[in-house]
Amino acid sequence: MRRKGTETALSSGEMVRFNDTDSKRLGLGTRMVRDFGEKASVFAGAACEHEFGGQARAPIGGREMEPPSLRGDTCLGELGLTMRPTGGGLTVELDLQGYLGKRQGATASLLFKYWF
Repeated sequence: MRRKGTETALSSGEMVRFNDTDSKRLGLGTRMVRDFGEKASVFAGAACEHEFGGQARAPIGGREMEPPSLRGDTCLGELGLTMRPTGGGLTVELDLQGYLGKRQGATASLLFKYWF
């Protein structure tokens, strides 16, 4: 996977250019879903992935910073709820995810979908 680089200014006024980053990952996971009729379902999932390599390079003022390595393992868990309140094309999904390992953190998302 290639992440496109970007350029930004520091508070000192110096420009920093983050170069493109290549990422090679292998992951394995599963998700279980439990339906509660036609109106709702809950899901839980777990996955682990291994980053084989990649470095994030960012030269500042013509000097190269020490690039951090992206190599390592990350595991994630998720819990979610899907609701279909009208029985029609509307779906509302709440998803919570947590990450441990090389990447750490949490995300929450609320998604509204309408199919017609």
